[in-house]
Amino acid sequence: MHSLCATPKTTRESLWCLTAMLRSKRNAEPVGIAQAVCLVLVALLLSILTDAPAYAKVSTERYELHLYAHSHLLLDSEMQCIDKLYDRESHWNPKAINPHSGAYGIPQGMSTWLRTATARQQILWGIKYAMNRYGSMCGAYRHWQRNGWH
Repeated sequence: MHSLCATPKTTRESLWCLTAMLRSKRNAEPVGIAQAVCLVLVALLLSILTDAPAYAKVSTERYELHLYAHSHLLLDSEMQCIDKLYDRESHWNPKAINPHSGAYGIPQGMSTWLRTATARQQILWGIKYAMNRYGSMCGAYRHWQRNGWH
């Protein structure tokens, strides 16, 4: 276990530790996975219900979206690529609109469906799109680096 997890000092550190635990249990028995999922959900609920300042809640919401994306990606490198790509495209804002192209949402897709989709649905759509078109999130990010779009 990571040394940070010995004594997490912030909600973010606790969530990171719980996420790491969940990833390590991916191939474990279902009970271990269920326990890890419950711990992550409890930590998220506690962080949302606390009297944190507005900027902390926004950060918590964004982190929750990161956790969701990570749950659909097998490699940490893929998570790093999706984070860089979506941070530059939309800052993980599900209502982001590109004024030049009309691209919408977190993945900045051209599908009109994205306008009515939840943030999680947008993330899943973006992952599927990138996997089908570029083979991986890192492939999509490399394309974005070369061309300024994906």
